Amino acid sequence: MFSRPFAESFPQDFYSDANGRIYAAITSLALAGHPVDVVTVAGHLRDHGRLKQAGGSPYLAQLADATPAVAHVAEHAERVARLARQREAVRRAHEFVAKGYDAVSDVHSWIGEFAEGLGALAKHSRSIPVVGVDHLFRPLPPVDYVLAALDICPGAPTLVAGAGFSAKTLAFQSLAISVAAGLPVWGCLAAKRGKVLHLDYEQGDRLTSERYQRLAAGLQLTPDDIGDRLQVATLPTMGLDDLCAEAEIRRLCQGVAVAIIDSFRAAFPHVDENSSEARLPLDMLGRVSQVTGCTFIVIHHARKPQMGAPGGVRASIRGTGALFDAAGSVIVMEADKGKPVKLIHEKARTSGHTADDMLLRIADVEIPGERVAGLTVHAESAPAYAPEKVTSDVEETVLAIIRSHPGDGARALRERSPVGNVKTDAALRRLLDSGRVVDRGAQSRGKPSAFYVEESDQ
Repeated sequence: MFSRPFAESFPQDFYSDANGRIYAAITSLALAGHPVDVVTVAGHLRDHGRLKQAGGSPYLAQLADATPAVAHVAEHAERVARLARQREAVRRAHEFVAKGYDAVSDVHSWIGEFAEGLGALAKHSRSIPVVGVDHLFRPLPPVDYVLAALDICPGAPTLVAGAGFSAKTLAFQSLAISVAAGLPVWGCLAAKRGKVLHLDYEQGDRLTSERYQRLAAGLQLTPDDIGDRLQVATLPTMGLDDLCAEAEIRRLCQGVAVAIIDSFRAAFPHVDENSSEARLPLDMLGRVSQVTGCTFIVIHHARKPQMGAPGGVRASIRGTGALFDAAGSVIVMEADKGKPVKLIHEKARTSGHTADDMLLRIADVEIPGERVAGLTVHAESAPAYAPEKVTSDVEETVLAIIRSHPGDGARALRERSPVGNVKTDAALRRLLDSGRVVDRGAQSRGKPSAFYVEESDQ
């Protein structure tokens, strides 16, 4: 079947030369259909003049006694291969460093040669794991949605595209702080509570920090409400198309529910967004998501859609159509000065159901005693909470608190409520929509919320 022993490419994976020779003998016997045990392996090595080099019969007997359980053979084999790749990478790195001490006339070529060598090593060391029917037909757990209404979940990343000043970064910073605090997103969309990582390649520390402070103030949140569930890296020096980026992203995203990358062009500086290969960074994030369970949201730029242009809103996304294909969920944002932001959900790979268009209204909120106003982002014409999320009992509980403490804002209401922040805010939204509760603070433009029960409901 094989013109040469199947194992010839693998003995060097072992740190011990003796173990490599023994592995080659075992593989040769197995491929020839012969039984494999201490006697046959010793005979094969003796026939080829390699028994002494492999440690002799006593060493073979010692290995047989130390052989792990068959159930874990695959894991042990993977460990051998992984450590072999690691040693080879270290060897090449030492060669590269040694060469660097010599006169290097072209530094860029020197670095490129090393990157190319490691890239080839990574390419040839990969394998393709295959699963069978038992895996394919196993009971599947529910999708771990971060934001079900917009199909934002682990897997292929969500792509958010918008022209300049379409509030795309602000809107998803608002999403980040709501997810970290366990609140509805944009005032009305049910979301998973969890840890958020924001990789900011565009705004810088001052603007990003100020935005988060203002959004927290607009939601009447303190740092204690957010805890350690919001982390930001501003203007990282490592681009995500770096040779080591995939491993670093895996490390950073352990235990993270949502990672926001702003923006595609800045985070992947060497990727040509007009090439079909522009999808490769999104594919990489999908691999990381599969391993870590993290949901990725990538913010990207778009052109202002032209009326009647072929392709519609989708065509406004800058770059190749491969970006759209690689994303799991695609959101396009449009804005005209002085008007609410229009959010268009263009793709929903996981659920198959795109949300209706919605408007995001962004407003300043005056904070007593503070020089800088808070910021709020509220969705209009958006899908509300599913009815089962908020029962009539929860609604009546929140109504009773407002009746007993008229004029309280959102923060005080959450502190008094026994049903948790998410259900409290959902019930409040329904009470406001039904007219049973009014926000007299909101009626005075730019003032903090102050909730009252409508007189007819007293």
